[in-house]
Amino acid sequence: MSIMSYNGGAVMAMKGKNCVAIAADRRFGIQAQMVTTDFQKIFPMGDRLYIGLAGLATDVQTVAQRLKFRLNLYELKEGRQIKPYTLMSMVANLLYEKRFGPYYTEPVIAGLDPKTFKPFICSLDLIGCPMVTDDFVVSGTCSEQMYGMCESLWEPNMVSWWHGVGPGSEVSTPWPPGKNVFMWHAVKRVTQVGESHSCLASGRCPETAGPWCRLAPGRTASVRRPRSDICRNSRWFLTLE
Repeated sequence: MSIMSYNGGAVMAMKGKNCVAIAADRRFGIQAQMVTTDFQKIFPMGDRLYIGLAGLATDVQTVAQRLKFRLNLYELKEGRQIKPYTLMSMVANLLYEKRFGPYYTEPVIAGLDPKTFKPFICSLDLIGCPMVTDDFVVSGTCSEQMYGMCESLWEPNMVSWWHGVGPGSEVSTPWPPGKNVFMWHAVKRVTQVGESHSCLASGRCPETAGPWCRLAPGRTASVRRPRSDICRNSRWFLTLE
């Protein structure tokens, strides 16, 4: 068995219309043996920027801690939030430094530019080679299954207006109605991943928002909310910027 699938893990990110979403399972196991279902694999790197790490559990925690350290130094020196492209370069440099004894993790980055709010997603391999796409990226033990689900169900400029950000408010996320089962249908086909999920989405309320949107036009929101139709153990949270 590959060291990448020893602990299991699955991370998926996709781009919608002025929004991004990233999801990961929360299972921590040793091959087919499940240890816990609350292992963190998605880490916030900013108000609207997240990184998902799938691979060897020890390297996942090490890379997350070292990235947080470098991120704090960057923000102290520059006095501003990091951009997604800059974070991608930071992650690539960190991984390439250990190319002869690499960290066994394949990061996935998803977020919005702090100023332009342009959506961005990318993935990197063990030695930091990036792949930037305009549709979706996957990483982890069940990559083939996730690719199949995304290629079958993903559509350009996906928008789903969800209620729940506030009284009468809504926000755009790239999980379309009837098709918010990308992660669930993919991971349930592999025993080393699954059990529970974390799903995060960041979007921007359009400038032409009508009275149905209580967010101020142009304001951003990060939506992390329970969706029982994805998985009964899914965990979502809510943050307004």
